[in-house]
Amino acid sequence: TNYGSSTSKHRVTLMDRPNNMVKVMASLVYDYKRRYVLNASFSVDGTNRFGANKKFRFSPIWSVSGRWNMLEEKWLMDQKLLSALDVKVSYGFQGNVVYGVSPSLIAKYLTGSSAINPYVGEFKLQLENIPNSELDWEKTRTVNVGVDLGFWRNRLSLSAEYYIKYGDKVLYQRNIPLLYGRETTYFNDSQLTNEGVELSFRGNAVKTKDWNLTVSGNISFTNNEVKRPGYREA
Repeated sequence: TNYGSSTSKHRVTLMDRPNNMVKVMASLVYDYKRRYVLNASFSVDGTNRFGANKKFRFSPIWSVSGRWNMLEEKWLMDQKLLSALDVKVSYGFQGNVVYGVSPSLIAKYLTGSSAINPYVGEFKLQLENIPNSELDWEKTRTVNVGVDLGFWRNRLSLSAEYYIKYGDKVLYQRNIPLLYGRETTYFNDSQLTNEGVELSFRGNAVKTKDWNLTVSGNISFTNNEVKRPGYREA
């Protein structure tokens, strides 16, 4: 059978659509007598990944953090044991783009013996992705609280940090009715909580004119929880 009529009616082309991003940002650093340090940053990120719905093209991203150098306080200046004692805290909001997931309708021509429908003599298309105009940024809020200590001119350093991350509009692949031509697709309908503690140390076990032996280590405890409040099995 000759299916040349289909190739004469359809022109196959390749299209390369680049992923563009733009960022406008500002930052501020304030240091008061080396005792208190404040950092703040703000940016607006934009991407054409969410062009189907213009309200999702831009996402504000910001963070604030502070550090308290307690050894600069008068009531600790005379002690000899500690060489560092810093308390730090930060809070921030971030947006994430998953480039492997597209908001557009994507279909591809098949190849080989199954490329053409034998009954109508036309190319067959395989649906790769259904359109999703509501595809949005994954959004994360993060809180960090920590303390850094140094002893004996930093011969021994200790660090402890607690963090918790709240993820919202996290992409999750779930089942959809087969009438859409696909079994699954992605939705921004999940939440992720990531909480943990990190402990680390570093010490100069041997420090001479010719030798310097450093020992370090760390340990962390993490708990992750995924919630899917909008999920309904198809």
